[in-house]
This record gives sequence, C-alpha cells and structure tokens, in this order.
Amino acid sequence: PTGSPTGSPTGSPTGAPVRKQGPALYSVSLGGVCTKNVSCVSRSCFRGKCQCNLCDTPGCADGCDSSRVPKHCKLVRDGYAACRKLDPPTASPTVPEKSVDLGGPCTEDRVCISESCHIKPDSAVGTCQCIPCATDCRGGCSSGQQFCKFIKNYRFPNVCVVRTEEPTPTPTAKPSATPTAKPS
Repeated sequence: PTGSPTGSPTGSPTGAPVRKQGPALYSVSLGGVCTKNVSCVSRSCFRGKCQCNLCDTPGCADGCDSSRVPKHCKLVRDGYAACRKLDPPTASPTVPEKSVDLGGPCTEDRVCISESCHIKPDSAVGTCQCIPCATDCRGGCSSGQQFCKFIKNYRFPNVCVVRTEEPTPTPTAKPSATPTAKPS
C-alpha cells in the first residue's frame, strides 16, 4: 500500500491507502500537544495542550504525579489547570486545617474547607473560594442548587451561583396573540 496515488496504474491491486494516525488513546503527557481529550493521559485537552483534571479532593485521579512531591490539580488562569505543590503543614499551625468557610480570610489552601485560597498578586491575605470541577459537583458550595462558577479575572475569587434551568431548543409555550405592552 502507498500513502498517495502512484503516477501510473499498476498491474495488480496495492491495497488500501495507509491512513496517517494521531497519537494513541490516552498517550500524551501533561503539557503535550493535543486536539481531543482522549489524546491525553489525564483525559483533559485545553487550548491544544494536555492539562490535569480538576476534581474534588487532592489525590484523586487528576493526572498529577505525586510520587516525589505531593501535588494536586488547581485552576491557575483563564480556565487552564496545572499541577501545584500541596502546601506543607506548618509545625504549629495558627489556623486549623479545613476550618475556614467560603468567603473567609486565608493565607494558604490548607485552611479553607474547599482547600482553595484565592490570593490577589498584590496581597498577602486571600479569600477561601469554591473549586470548579469538570463533573457535576458543587465544588464546596453549600446548597445542592448551587455550583462553583470559575471567574476568569484572576483578581476575583470563584463564586457559588444558583443553578438555573437551561433553555429548551424549541419553545414550550405559544406566544400570546395580543401584545402585553404598547411600543413607545
């Protein structure tokens, strides 16, 4: 078989053309070039690069290598997630681990119940924020009707918002025959 047609016909069949194949399923490492989620070992392709998977708890199947240094997947900017080193516990912590609610003050991830502290670049103290996740989880938001919304502007923390019904592709009711307001 050939990859492209030959210049002149051959006397016998040559078989089907050889197809150029992309990377094998789940074979591209973090940071590698990808076009689909199934290309990445982590199963997450974002803007042409394999990234780790956001999940509810550190140590989950997020794609981060924690063999030498404990790491977990965390949003870093504009929807891109990366493996970050877990904050090491201090010798005598002043604030107990996982004790600060969403919106409370923090200086490191470990003190937040959500394990995510948003600190502005020009500040030493941040705010405990929720964690968006790829699945249908709440990300630390208290109500089952809420989910965590990722805020693209890195100067503001993620927020819990109320889940609303998505519009249907076709109208579910007929419009009224008479207008309800007069045009001005």
